[in-house]
Amino acid sequence: MVSVNLGAGEFQHPVLTEKYNDNQWHHVVVERRSREIAILVDGLLQQTGATTGVFSMLSSNVLYVGGSANTFKLTQGKVNSNFRGCLKKVTYKADSISLDITELARTKHDLINIKGDVLFDKCENLVHSTPVTFATPESMVKVPYALAQKSGVITFQFQTNERNGLLMYSGSVQGSSDFFGLELLEGYLYLVLDLGSGAIKIQASTLMVTDGLPHKVMVTYNGKQGKVSVDGVEVEYTTKGNSEQLDLDGTLYIGAAAEGSQLPREMWVGSLGYGYVGCMQDVFIDGKVKDLSKFAEEQEIHGMTQECHPTRHQCTARPCLHDGICTEGWNRFLCDCSATGYFGPSCNEAATTLSFNGEQYVKISLPQESRAEAEDISLRFKTRRQGGLLFATLSQKTSDKMVLTLEGGRARLDVNLGSGSTTLYVGSGLSDDQWHTVHIRRRLTNIQLRVDRDIVENGKLVGAATLLRVNNLYLGSYTSGTEDGSKILDIDAIAAGGMQSDEESRHSNFAGQMQQFIFNKKPYFELAQTEAMSSFIEVTADFADTGPDATCSPNSCDNRGRCVQNWDTYVCNCDMTSFSGARCNEESIAYRFGDSRPGLIMFTYPESERPDTQTDHLAVGFSTTTNQERTTLLQVISGNSNDFVELELVNGIIFALYNMGTIPHPIGDTFTKVNDGKYHIVRFTRAGANSTIQVDDEPIQTKHPPGAQLGVFNNQAQIYVGGKMGRDGSIEAPFKGTMAGLVFNGKRVLDLAESNDAKITILGDVEKTNITSLLPVKITQATSQPAISTPPYSKSKNVQSTSPMKTTPYGSHTTDDIVFTGSGCSSDDEDCTNGSGSTDDIVIPTVEVSTPPILEVVTSRKPHSTTTPLPVTTSDCKEDEEDCGSGSGEGTTPDIFLPVPEVTPETTSPTEKTHQPETSSAGIQSTKSTTANPVVDTSLDGLTKTVIYETSRTVPVSTKTPPEGENTGQTLGGGGIHLGGMNIAVIIGIIVGVLVALLILIFIIYKVKKRSNGSYKIDESKNYADVKQPLQANGDKTHHVNGSSPAKTKKGDVKEWYV
Repeated sequence: MVSVNLGAGEFQHPVLTEKYNDNQWHHVVVERRSREIAILVDGLLQQTGATTGVFSMLSSNVLYVGGSANTFKLTQGKVNSNFRGCLKKVTYKADSISLDITELARTKHDLINIKGDVLFDKCENLVHSTPVTFATPESMVKVPYALAQKSGVITFQFQTNERNGLLMYSGSVQGSSDFFGLELLEGYLYLVLDLGSGAIKIQASTLMVTDGLPHKVMVTYNGKQGKVSVDGVEVEYTTKGNSEQLDLDGTLYIGAAAEGSQLPREMWVGSLGYGYVGCMQDVFIDGKVKDLSKFAEEQEIHGMTQECHPTRHQCTARPCLHDGICTEGWNRFLCDCSATGYFGPSCNEAATTLSFNGEQYVKISLPQESRAEAEDISLRFKTRRQGGLLFATLSQKTSDKMVLTLEGGRARLDVNLGSGSTTLYVGSGLSDDQWHTVHIRRRLTNIQLRVDRDIVENGKLVGAATLLRVNNLYLGSYTSGTEDGSKILDIDAIAAGGMQSDEESRHSNFAGQMQQFIFNKKPYFELAQTEAMSSFIEVTADFADTGPDATCSPNSCDNRGRCVQNWDTYVCNCDMTSFSGARCNEESIAYRFGDSRPGLIMFTYPESERPDTQTDHLAVGFSTTTNQERTTLLQVISGNSNDFVELELVNGIIFALYNMGTIPHPIGDTFTKVNDGKYHIVRFTRAGANSTIQVDDEPIQTKHPPGAQLGVFNNQAQIYVGGKMGRDGSIEAPFKGTMAGLVFNGKRVLDLAESNDAKITILGDVEKTNITSLLPVKITQATSQPAISTPPYSKSKNVQSTSPMKTTPYGSHTTDDIVFTGSGCSSDDEDCTNGSGSTDDIVIPTVEVSTPPILEVVTSRKPHSTTTPLPVTTSDCKEDEEDCGSGSGEGTTPDIFLPVPEVTPETTSPTEKTHQPETSSAGIQSTKSTTANPVVDTSLDGLTKTVIYETSRTVPVSTKTPPEGENTGQTLGGGGIHLGGMNIAVIIGIIVGVLVALLILIFIIYKVKKRSNGSYKIDESKNYADVKQPLQANGDKTHHVNGSSPAKTKKGDVKEWYV
């Protein structure tokens, strides 16, 4: 494509006769004479033409060859990349000017500026290679006779998004320590080089290069000097000692090292077990192309393809099962299964479980001594013992050791590389018979100990030693009867588990179960069952039975805990419940805030561990009676932006407010007041800008802000509990009440405060408490046959309830009944006797209440009876209450029973006033029962709620006997009182009312149609009725009390016209 613009319009024409990317030299000439243009390719005239307009001069001051700093802008979007290939004999002639561009560039003339990697005198043999993809960490290509001894140049291009990998490695010949290597570590490129007199390790890239984009690398070495260029940015180096040449074995490994080979300790990816996964192309060594696709084909390498596809997101489909953590790889997903009971590419295979009885062990003998400067180790365990050996390393020649033990329920790590011991502690309560995962990460003298993904302790090793030598690994205990155990125990006089005495030393061994022991990418428990490694791994522990001992069910976890199935059992995730314990049924740590003055708990993230979150999860239980207009329960703020999440009470209504960088978004449950002194649980979740909130078991409220929204909470820095910190250090909008079980993104802040964690600061009036008195009584749905008391005025003795309801015998000195019928009856209804008195008793049903907000009422009715009742003793009756019987609700029999949950609150006697019902003929009874004010005072752990009933009903009663087995009510003697009859009567009444209304409407329509079509005037002043005025705000009326009304005033004609 040739384009020319002299100022009046662009001349543009492609040369389409053939393709020119055939790896052959082509000669291109572009000639211009005034407005006439000619294009010649390989001596043949390809195109002629002329520019538009009258301009014939070309004004220019810059000439680009091979590209520009912004080619896309320069070509107005026609080309978006610079030229890659070879150019020679580039000349520019204009009038008397003649420039040999390539020669001026080669001699570095002052007129020429060179940007990027431009090689001179290397074009004769330069060929572009086919890109290849290393699809697995084991994919590897061997390039023979690659690197020169004295000097050389290596260039290549790579593209990946995986942070660790071995790019290139070439080892030494026999008896030499020389090597050359390029590796990716934590996203950066490193050169590792040794000419025989000392290794150097150079970070060659200042920016991360695992961003999925292509990056060009050039390594130049000449004796002791050299430089590494990454995307044109150079880093120079000088090797140690006096050696000036590379004595290598002649083979360059690309992608991974040879199987079984031990890389130098300075190449960490070798000891950590990483291979390269990504694309690579254009590998040139000393100007000669190395076609990797050809080598892969000749060597029959599996896991390599001759193309380079851009990577696609893999984790969106959530491929990692059983709570495995998914990480994006190069056209693949990576599952971290170390904290689960599974392994495999997608955490889909049950992990090997070993059971230790306190005397058993696992011993791993490495084929050759490991000498490394970096380790990644993980192990899962569960136990009930406070102490025990988890694992230890042993060197046969040195005192190097790494020992992980349990001590007092905490994880303890001791590391000694020969220059002093370093001890780290992390976690607490790890002997709770639950699975826990320990991670150890060491890089030189920096070491990190982590438990269960959240609790981290960082440390620095003593001295300058960096090499850990390992011959054997032990788990559970040391080999009995050998020197190994005593050798390790003698170091620093530290016994496993920190136990020193002879009596206690017997308990220093581990008793429990272990899974997922992974040492530098090697899953040794799984390898122990393979034939190839069985000779190196000695196992005296028992392999646990395959298959889960227990599986998740709907009742596995209480209080909405989430059941997580592991291979051998299940665990309950209680993060969103405000409770704790194995089944989420135990009280969580609770604190009371602000009794005398404001109080605050502050959690501060360490600088290096401040997360950026796309989603947030918050749950907290609390109780308060505050009447403050606004009070803050929790606030999470960013360390470098205005992002925040806040949970607050506004006039007793719970709200969450969050801002991810655009505008604040409020969400709340405006239908529920929570400042009533009861225990409430709030659950808040955020995904991007969307959110949900739920109070107790109320409906979930959702929010989906419209428009473009930011969704990442950047750099979470502090969590404030009980208020928020003002700029002057004061506590603003303080909370007054009790909080328990607060969990934000898995962090139990109150638990950390209780354990005096270093990241916690407590200010003001904050006191640890418990929530026993606040928790509602657990609801139970019983199915036992209820005991029903026959009232004194009931002649019938064959009374039963067909609806199951759990009750408590009335004869007991403690009772769960708030209101019950009868008095003086034993647990058996048939033993109750009829009382004396009139039959105008109020009906008070048997009620059992589960929680204060819920009170279910059971309707009762006295049956028709003309039999004279037997006398009973009455008590507590006033003079004018001649109808007062011996019990509240006498003369009544419940006819409908509903299943009611059980509770055991304290009760008070109800106050009652009764009126006699009217009776009619046998078979149908119309009972008008008015309950004036029976007061039910329900007291539950100090929280009192008064329920007042006021009812006036006329209910038709059917005598139809229900079919046998129907759950419709009670049978009273020969006649039945049924809910079905009541419903039928109501339905018939509704139908009759509708028919009457329909007839009236038809009649009105008929009369209107018979009227004359003319218009007439109506004087409304003569035929309106006096309508009573509504009450005023103070209760008075507008007309006089004595019935007189104010004098009438004359009204004007009301001008209404009816058509």
